[in-house]
Amino acid sequence: MGREPGLAEPSYLARERGYDDCRSGSGRASLAAAWLDGGSVNSWRFERMYRVALPLLEAYPGAQWLTVGDGRYGLDAMYLRRHGAHALATDISDTLLAEAKQRGLIPDYRKENAEALSFADAVRLGVRALMVTQNKTLTERDLEVAVLDREKERRKFRRIPPEVLHQLLSDGR
Repeated sequence: MGREPGLAEPSYLARERGYDDCRSGSGRASLAAAWLDGGSVNSWRFERMYRVALPLLEAYPGAQWLTVGDGRYGLDAMYLRRHGAHALATDISDTLLAEAKQRGLIPDYRKENAEALSFADAVRLGVRALMVTQNKTLTERDLEVAVLDREKERRKFRRIPPEVLHQLLSDGR
């Protein structure tokens, strides 16, 4: 069942502007400041959720991560970085991400609407995240990309052939 044209746009716009009132000096700035308080109930709750990533963080030290919907100052990316990972925060709203970067809480971020990304866009965004966190230019020869095939009875990862990866990366240049 297809989505009605134009139905999501007001939602995206509301989400994009959702953190405007949380920036420093705004009406809900104290609420936003509490998100950064490591001793808050909110912090404790998020810490419990983040713990599921610890086995991956331990198994792949220094791995590259891309966080999606991370507009609360890039808290997810901050957690990953505290545990030795490289992480790029993304969100449809860059209001608090820009503030977090300015305050030195995260090294970089991208404004992205994850629901609007095509597969090619997602691959390019992932490669950009790797390039930012590694501070070098990457080509398809440097990468191995796999996708989860949900259609299989037992979910399996399928590798994207180098020629397809080349085409995906070339289309956006």
